[in-house]
Amino acid sequence: MVKSENIIADFIILGGGASGLSAAVAAAEKGASTIIIEKRGALGGNAIMAGGIFAAESPTQKRLKIDLRKDECFRTAMNHSHWKINPYIIRTFIDKSGDTIKWLENKGLNFVPFIEPIAGQGGFHLPTGAGIGLVKHLTDECKKLGVNILLHTDVKKINSRTKGELFLIEAKSNEIDITLKSRSILIATGGYGGNKEMLKKYCLDYRDNMTCYGVPNNGDGISLAMALGADTAGLGILHMAGPTLPKSIVLNINNEPNVVRVQLSAIILEPNTVWVNKRGKRFTDESIGYNHFGSANTVVIQPDNESFTVFDNNIVNGWIENGFILGMGGPMGLQGKTLHGLATALQEHVKRGWVNIANKWDEIAEWMGADPQILESTISKYNSDCENRYDTLFNKNPKYLLPLLTPPFYAVKARADFLSTIGGIKINEYMEVLDKKDIPIPGLYAAGVDTGGWNSDTYNGLLPGNAFGFSVNSGRIAGENAAKYALELKSI
Repeated sequence: MVKSENIIADFIILGGGASGLSAAVAAAEKGASTIIIEKRGALGGNAIMAGGIFAAESPTQKRLKIDLRKDECFRTAMNHSHWKINPYIIRTFIDKSGDTIKWLENKGLNFVPFIEPIAGQGGFHLPTGAGIGLVKHLTDECKKLGVNILLHTDVKKINSRTKGELFLIEAKSNEIDITLKSRSILIATGGYGGNKEMLKKYCLDYRDNMTCYGVPNNGDGISLAMALGADTAGLGILHMAGPTLPKSIVLNINNEPNVVRVQLSAIILEPNTVWVNKRGKRFTDESIGYNHFGSANTVVIQPDNESFTVFDNNIVNGWIENGFILGMGGPMGLQGKTLHGLATALQEHVKRGWVNIANKWDEIAEWMGADPQILESTISKYNSDCENRYDTLFNKNPKYLLPLLTPPFYAVKARADFLSTIGGIKINEYMEVLDKKDIPIPGLYAAGVDTGGWNSDTYNGLLPGNAFGFSVNSGRIAGENAAKYALELKSI
């Protein structure tokens, strides 16, 4: 026999990630009875894998004397998107961001001084414990404030209603049918990175060999919003990074007396390497890896979304003696540090199929599936440019031009992958969901990567942490506005 429950609240949140948790705390602080419905068995969503959040003019920056102005960041965001994003949404987010750091600090969350190397602007705020630390902190706040958290609960339907009436939510938890009623709802279900049908339908950059490194959500929230008459915005954007490899592929470098664990992707982003496609042709300035969101665009348009980072023994010896130049994919501070055991660590990945090591370029080409003459011509041209200290193709900085002359030669296979989807539900700067006439649907809000209008087709690495930052800030803004709406409706 199927059991049933009936629950009522001022505010119900679909999704317990960074947006949902931030919204719950913000709404509960305003006095709204709040419920979080989470389909999975744990809170956090994509935030569990996140690092830091973006903010401008925060208390942390003021203490460190980092002068990053909100106006400057707004202009950076709009110029990066070629003004294709909603200026009201991005302005509201940036203007709120510094105060949100203060809001979190007042709850006891500390931020580690850290400047993101790809931008160096100082907008990146790393909370203690990174994304997991922030999730834990907000979860504890929810419990203190009496937020009701329903795990393993799947929302099946939201019944539309007229202004002033309650939303009716039909959900299921194990064998229990749950009916919930609320005055306001937030959709923050984390995108559709696990829904191949939606990915193929909406995302032009999606490839079958891509891996989603975030939580493989299936777009439930977006579908529920569309069923309620919501319009869409920015649907089809992938938060891509590349070239990259699965995070589980690591180099265990025996750097006595310690073993250093570094993701193999640290190698493929180094700027003194050469990137070629499966045809054996070089396709970009390799120093673009400093912004591995933008560099993903160069990879995804290559045949079969494949790239190969090639280098020689001389470059390996340079890394062994001097450490990595960029050092992405590993513990920061590897620059300038010796990495004895690196060559052995690379050799271990040959049998796993990610690395090939050979004394001749035609052997490397055969492994790649490339025409040996094309690859050798590519390397010959590159070596000539290195000798002349001028990259005639892509004008790469001469300090990264090292010829590939000393065997053994190395090749590492890579591709573009994505962290999550971005975009879907159309909102305004209050995080209200808009219908197809741009009119807010009363009481319906959305936040985080379920929404569009705040990010263009390439993640903005000039404002590092902006996706995580938007999730936290949009959730907080939505929670404040949803609570105000619900409590005013309640008082009528």
